[in-house]
Formats: sequence, structure tokens, C-alpha cells
Amino acid sequence: MLNEDILFPLDNQTLNLFASKGKETELPDPFNPNAAPVRRVLQIVRDLAKKPVSQLSVLDLACGEGVYAVETALRGAQVTGVDGRKERMNTGKEVAERLGLKNLQFEQADVRRVSIATHGQFDVVYVLGILYHLDAPDVFTTLENVRTMSRERVPGLVEN
Repeated sequence: MLNEDILFPLDNQTLNLFASKGKETELPDPFNPNAAPVRRVLQIVRDLAKKPVSQLSVLDLACGEGVYAVETALRGAQVTGVDGRKERMNTGKEVAERLGLKNLQFEQADVRRVSIATHGQFDVVYVLGILYHLDAPDVFTTLENVRTMSRERVPGLVEN
């Protein structure tokens, strides 16, 4: 079994965090500790990446508590989580410390200012749940920055 397919044992506090991502619940599902939406994102990454997750560098923009960043780091990727709200990232930092994830770092920054000049390039850039918070000009600038920070283009994607 590949490291990418393992369900890692998580403590109750982390299970609660993962289980509550995207839904209003207080009880984690002990049989699916990594929450279906998070695992779906990881499956998409595995399907589209041209190398194993453990060899990827990943940027998680507007990472919040870092649920997607933690799950990706558990699979061995080098992950950077960026969010403007330090208090939310502190939860992710605590989880990363409890799980011993040395391959996950968090940084407080405005996602509208993250670019190839400030952060370099990544194999995967997560832009999950942030665009609808931005004004129209900022959406386009942010998406252009994401495009230039992405090492590989999605197969079949037409660019102008």
C-alpha cells in the first residue's frame, strides 16, 4: 500500500477539525477520519500530478485551519499554508506539531500579494474557498499569480 493511500491515525481534536470541515457537526466519523471533501481533493491531486504526492510541493492559499495542508503533508508533500488570519492558522500549526509534520509550514500573508516573486513555484496550488471573498480585480490578479506559481499546467487547459 502506498503512503498516499493510508488513513493516518489522528487524535480526537484533529478528527473533530477534519470532520467539521465544510459541514456543521461536532462529532467526527471514526471510520472516515479525513473527511470526504478533503480526501476528494487529494484524489484529484493524485489523478493530475505527474509524480507521487510525496514528491510534490504544495501551496495552500487561504488555508484557514490547514485541514487540506495537513492531509497533504501527511502524504509526504512539502506544504506551505498561507492565510491572512493568524488565529485560524494557529490551529493548523498545533495539529502539525502534534503530528510531527516537519514538511508543513504556515505563513501569515495576504493571498492577494502572494506571487512567484514572494513564494516561488509549486507543483500544486490550492485555491479553495477564497475567490468569492475577493473583489473582481483582486480575483484576476490572484488567479494570474496562481498560474505563474504553478510549475505544470493542467492537461487540456487552454491558455491565451
